[in-house]
Amino acid sequence: MKSLPMNLDRITLVSRNYRKEIVEDDVLNALLYGLGLALMDYTFDHGVYASTIVSVGKYLLEYLKRKGVEIRKGKPFECVVNLWKFFVSNGFVKQVTIVRQNDELKFEIHGIFGAKAFHDLVRQRGSEYIRPCPVFATILAQLGALGYFFKCKPLRYDAKNDVWHVAGKIQAMK
Repeated sequence: MKSLPMNLDRITLVSRNYRKEIVEDDVLNALLYGLGLALMDYTFDHGVYASTIVSVGKYLLEYLKRKGVEIRKGKPFECVVNLWKFFVSNGFVKQVTIVRQNDELKFEIHGIFGAKAFHDLVRQRGSEYIRPCPVFATILAQLGALGYFFKCKPLRYDAKNDVWHVAGKIQAMK
């Protein structure tokens, strides 16, 4: 995927290799659903839950690196865009539009791997529990390594069109 300048306020990434069979696979969605529920059951405190998701993202990135896949790092916004590029180019996300307004980021995510599981988790436990998502786990891990975190606002999901609307801010850790 072509390198983009990171000073853009709106970036749309579209997969040329969308893997619908993986995105819609019931067993893989069940795995993410089970992971999400287990994390909720054993991490009662929101801070512990978030740090556990950061660990999942860190280990996911370490595994990919051992397999010869390294995702380019940079400043916080660059990390976020590069991670989305990776997941889109590998077909795990059909399309994502990233909008940067002042210090807020908005994502419009079409056809993401795990959407069924995430939708069920949100319906069952609330919007805070979307983060078993591999994309957001890796975003949180890379931002954490830079001394930042992503503070997510409540999520919206359009089930009919399979579109997630996510907004939040990249903030420095105190």
